[in-house]
Amino acid sequence: MIRTWSYRSKVFHTLRHLCNLALAVLLGSLHAVPTMASPTPVSPTAPQVIFITTDTVWNTNQALNQDVVIQSGAVLTVTSGISVTVACVDDGPYAGGYDGARVEVIVEDGQLRADGPRFVPRDPVPGCWGGVEFRPGSGGYIRRSALSGAIVGIKIEDSSPEISQNTIGPLSGSAGASGVAPGGSGGDGGIVVGLWISGPLAAPDVVDNLFTHIQGGSGGDGVA
Repeated sequence: MIRTWSYRSKVFHTLRHLCNLALAVLLGSLHAVPTMASPTPVSPTAPQVIFITTDTVWNTNQALNQDVVIQSGAVLTVTSGISVTVACVDDGPYAGGYDGARVEVIVEDGQLRADGPRFVPRDPVPGCWGGVEFRPGSGGYIRRSALSGAIVGIKIEDSSPEISQNTIGPLSGSAGASGVAPGGSGGDGGIVVGLWISGPLAAPDVVDNLFTHIQGGSGGDGVA
């Protein structure tokens, strides 16, 4: 009996010792776990394209930093006397636009009805913005308005808007790049167009517009 009790006692003490060791290892592991790092703050979302998909009226001044695209048969009405000021860098370019670097107002599937507003560049930079584009099948009108600072004032492609009694200009192209190597020529100056009409289905009503101070960009300097 004494031997049996001693054997059981040794087994009990051995098991207890092993449990203590296991608990110590477990606690040590828990203390070794690194703390979770704080989450990195998310940067603000970059400006996105402004899609006009329902009838909309602009009757207060607007500041555009990204492309505006009229879709889904919507009508954008821009009222008389307001200013639409356009940035010279496109923070939200439309994938279907013609110029990814400049802000554009694109009438893709719908109408732009502008009577008496001013479309002006934010800064006096040659070729600041892309201008207004009427895509195939779109419509509307630009009447008694002023438009300046674009590389193409109004572009009409296979569509028939009314363009009447507007002042388009001044418009100026960007300067060409300077030559880099000895004997190298400077780059061509940027083109600029007051009214661009293309496509066999284009039949716009263009009446009594003033195109003023429209000048292509100067060529870049050569290197001797």
